[in-house]
Order: sequence, then C-alpha cells, then structure tokens
Amino acid sequence: MNAPEEKIGSITDHETFKTEMSKRIDLSKYVFKHRSASATLDSYRYELQKEQELKPSKSNFEVIIDGTKITLPITVEDLLNKGFDIIEIDSEPVYFLDVESDLSFGALKVMSPKGNIFSAFAINPGENYQGKMKDCLVTQVDSFFYEDEYEFITNSVPLDAEIKYFKKISMDSSLDDIIKELGYPSLMDYSTAEYKGEITISTLQMRYNFSNKEYNGHTFITLETYKKEDGAKENRIQAIAYSIEFPTK
Repeated sequence: MNAPEEKIGSITDHETFKTEMSKRIDLSKYVFKHRSASATLDSYRYELQKEQELKPSKSNFEVIIDGTKITLPITVEDLLNKGFDIIEIDSEPVYFLDVESDLSFGALKVMSPKGNIFSAFAINPGENYQGKMKDCLVTQVDSFFYEDEYEFITNSVPLDAEIKYFKKISMDSSLDDIIKELGYPSLMDYSTAEYKGEITISTLQMRYNFSNKEYNGHTFITLETYKKEDGAKENRIQAIAYSIEFPTK
C-alpha cells in the first residue's frame, strides 16, 4: 500500500528496493523479470505495463546549465551565442573552432560560460546528415558525477557544470525527489554485485519518456549506493543521460 507521506529511504538490496520504492510506487503496475548472471550478480527489471510519458511541459525540453537555460534541440551556433564553447569533438581537443567546417555528428565536450564542463552530442539536420557545424543540432546533454567513494565523501566533482533537468532534477536530488517530481519511471533496472557475502555494488537506473509535436525524448537517471565516512550507505545520482531523438529520414 502506497504511503505518499513517507520518503524513500536507502536502497541496498532487492528487499529494500521493494520496501522503499513501494512508498511512492505501486510495483504491481510493472512486469518484473529477474536474472542472475552468476552466483554473485543479479539484475531486476521492472517495466511499466502501460506505457506512459511525463506530462507535457515546455520544461521537458529545457536544461539549465550553470544558470543559463537552453531549449533542446539547439543549434551549435545558438549554443555558442549563449557563451558556451566547444573544447573537444569526438575526444579530440579543439584549438580553433571553425563552425563553417563540415560535421555530420559528433560527441562534444562543452565549457559553460562559467568555465565548467559537460558532455553533449550534436547531429546535422541536413540531407544525409551533411552540412556545416554551426547548423548541427545539440540533442543530448549528459552529466556524470562520482567516479569513486572518495569523490562522494569529499563531494569533489571537479569542473562539472551544474545542470538542472525538468526544472528541479540535479546532482543533489534524492531518489525520493525524483519519484515525487517525475512519477512512475517507464523502466527500472536494479542490479547488485556481491563479494564475500556482502553486496558491494547496488545500482538503479530509471528511464523517463517525454514528447511534443516535433520530438520524442528520454532520460536515464542512474543512482549508485555510496558508503559515507561513518559507514552508512546513501543512494546518490551517479549520472543523468538526457536525449532528444533525432527524426530518422
């Protein structure tokens, strides 16, 4: 039975996943599948029986990066005009950016006007995806946070831009915040890894879908269980992958 007034607490194994998520979500609405890759690796999939999307909202297509709001998809030219700078394309450093050069698509590393970094992807809307770089559409903005326990404990995520999705979802959002704000994920993948009888890796990935008259989009929010200095475990966002699906031709 759902108890909306109760907040989702720490999830460290499948039993606590069921207990905590049930505070805000009716798990009977999902098709459940369990798979054991080995004696120590387990994955649990929950797929919503009746597909649903986020409620239509202009903010579904907006991200706020270090305080600057952009609406996706956005052209590379418009992104640069907002004060952003592309410093890498397909892992190659950019020393001089020629926006008149040709580009079909590319993985970008972008610097915000405040000097912080985030990842993005751009694709050309021209025929056969051919055209100038300035006309490429940025369709994806990704955030990656804690790489290890040390970064979590010290809260040191060097040079990462502060990004907000769906107005309120950011690095500091709790699992309870996400579910309360966005509701039922269309898909939840929970996995655990065990070592010497103890679960050492606990990962939850949730997918949310959204659309408007022109585009479909989705976001994957991944949470890891991290151990604090006092030994207590806490679920924190490890990554957010946000993408607008570019129409196929």
